Amino acid sequence: AAFGVLVAARRDVAAPFLPRALRAIALAVGVALLVTVAVPGGPARVADGIAAEAGRRAEESRTGWRQMTGLPEWQNFVAQNPSAGQMADLVEAQLTSLPASARSLFPALAALESLIALALAWALYHRLGRARIGPPLASVREFRFNDHMVWGVVGGLALLLIPGVAIVRAIGANLLLFFGALYTIRGVGVFMWMASPGRMATGALVVLALLFWNVLGVMALGLGVGDTRLDWRNRPRTRKQT
Repeated sequence: AAFGVLVAARRDVAAPFLPRALRAIALAVGVALLVTVAVPGGPARVADGIAAEAGRRAEESRTGWRQMTGLPEWQNFVAQNPSAGQMADLVEAQLTSLPASARSLFPALAALESLIALALAWALYHRLGRARIGPPLASVREFRFNDHMVWGVVGGLALLLIPGVAIVRAIGANLLLFFGALYTIRGVGVFMWMASPGRMATGALVVLALLFWNVLGVMALGLGVGDTRLDWRNRPRTRKQT
């Protein structure tokens, strides 16, 4: 709703998607904070509701995972590949620990999910609608944003390192997660621009990202943050002489 209001209020066909979406999310967060304070029970009730919903979803995921790992086919596979059993135990442990993380990181997760939903809606509108409301989304290789947003990462990290104040550290963790995710996507775009992989190589990269998401995520985050200063994609490419 906030996104629609902002788009209708300023019919600028040259305005890109991301700044509009970020302003809409900031507006929605402000309204959500006011509603949270106004409802009976306040933030504690909202936090309990988030924790209960996260626990319910985690329990459903654990139940489905246990059913899958209890199948004879999976047991035979684990008998031949013991490492798969250790990975299954790790996945179940992560599903068990997710509700606590989801409670503290819910604002950033909701903001990221909202941003993805808005991007899908924007892309769908540009395929079906005739009236232009802005430029269509570019490819991931061209993904970039205002370099001043790096202060979101810096501020989140600084707040997260402050000892003793739980609410301040929670705010820092949410800032770090949200802006870190944006810079991770930017880093992926820089890498795709550098490597220019074909379809087969792109598929291999997706598989590697699923298997080693933590390592590749940190690398992409570093590449994205570094692009703030180095601006790789605006540098001329050097071609080898043959």
